[in-house]
Amino acid sequence: MSRRGVATCLVPKGRKELRETVQDYFTRQDRRYGVYAVTGAGEFVPSSLSHVYLGLSRLMAEGMLHGDHVFLDAGSGDGRVLVLASLVLGLKTYGVEYDEALWERSLKNIAFFGPLYSGPDDFPTVLCGDFCDEKTYIQANTSFVDFDVVFNYANNHVKLAEKIARDGSDHVLFLYYGPSPLPETFPSLHPLRTLPLGPQGSSAGPFLHVYGKDQKGFAGMGVFGVGNRVPREK
Repeated sequence: MSRRGVATCLVPKGRKELRETVQDYFTRQDRRYGVYAVTGAGEFVPSSLSHVYLGLSRLMAEGMLHGDHVFLDAGSGDGRVLVLASLVLGLKTYGVEYDEALWERSLKNIAFFGPLYSGPDDFPTVLCGDFCDEKTYIQANTSFVDFDVVFNYANNHVKLAEKIARDGSDHVLFLYYGPSPLPETFPSLHPLRTLPLGPQGSSAGPFLHVYGKDQKGFAGMGVFGVGNRVPREK
């Protein structure tokens, strides 16, 4: 590895190699900074990249998550989920981080992987601000309604769910990553799918809970439980 980024002679070629490269880098970051910090918005505990990758890749395999979806990480921390979603899974990604120090660190982390992106348009866009404030998105000439997928790791998620229900597009997916096997109840949002991400199957966490605004549009995707199926509408 070079100090300016991934050495060109070591550029990984496949998704598995890319994922391992990202995982190795952020493992080193965790050793350097630790896995817990108090920030201006509360506490920062980074997501497990292996768990998030498992959840997102399964949703892509099931057809709930598509390569042309626009992905928002609400509370993007040091940028690790943004790098995973954009570089490894090929999604157009945005992140919002309230804490300025973490936001600056995320920019440096993303820049490290610059040589692996096809071009600047593929880089994640990271904004510093409140992810529930529409003014935050004006910085990037976008709006909350433009996001197809909103990811959150137990960070002011109740308020975020209210914003999704109020301002999100009709087809938006809310991906809530947390320790509980049971999906929380949010007004105007319907649980569609729960994915167990731990090594012991459905009895162990963490879990990725998927919500939608229009339940009928997702019939057959597995509603109100871990992998349960509902009959397709006829």
